[in-house]
Amino acid sequence: MKLQGLLKTGLMALALGWSLSVSPISLSAAEKDGTPEIVNLAIKDGKVNITVQLNEPFRWEKTRCQSIKTFQQPFFGLPETPHEIWLNEEGSMELRQTDMMFMGTYRELQPLTIEASLSGFFAEIIGVFDPETNLLRFDQLDYVPFFQTPNLVIEASTDLKLWSRISPSESLPSEYPWPEAVMLELSDLPKESAFYRIRVETLSD
Repeated sequence: MKLQGLLKTGLMALALGWSLSVSPISLSAAEKDGTPEIVNLAIKDGKVNITVQLNEPFRWEKTRCQSIKTFQQPFFGLPETPHEIWLNEEGSMELRQTDMMFMGTYRELQPLTIEASLSGFFAEIIGVFDPETNLLRFDQLDYVPFFQTPNLVIEASTDLKLWSRISPSESLPSEYPWPEAVMLELSDLPKESAFYRIRVETLSD
C-alpha cells in the first residue's frame, strides 16, 4: 500500500494494495492553530488506523491536569491515585488530593502562569506551565494537562469532489493528554483508492 498526500493540509490518499510510506511533520507551538491534521495512516487486520494531531494551542480554561506522581489513599487496599486539578471557565477551579476536594479560583498572571486561591490553603499557589516539557508545575508537583477531545468529522472521497462521512469503529476518547495525537480506527474500508480528511465538527454540520 502506498500513502501519498499533503500532511500540512490534513489530506491523504490511501491506495489499497501498494506499499505504505509516510514522514510525519512536527509543528512548532506557533503553528498550533486548532486545525487537525492526519499525520499517519496504517492498515492493520483489515482496518484503517489514523493518527490525528489536533494542534490545539495551550489554554487554561476547560483543562484537567493530572499529577505524574501518585499517592496512597487513606483507605486500605485501594490503589494509589494522582492528584487532579480542574481549571474551569470564569476562573473557578477544583483540586482533588486523594479523598479530599478543595474549591477555589485562579487568575492568569502571565500567559503561562496562574495564581490559585483554594479553600483550606493559607496562601496562594503559583502554577507555571513549561512549554519545553508540556507540564504544569503546581504546588511542587508536575501535572500533565488533558484537553477535551473535540467532535471530529472524518470524510472520504475517491475524486476530491464528493465527500462522505465515515464513523470510527469506536467512540472518540472524551479527553486526551495535550499535545499528544489522537488515534482513530476505521473498519469500513472503501473498495477503491480513497482520500481521507478530518476536521472539527461545527454547528452547521
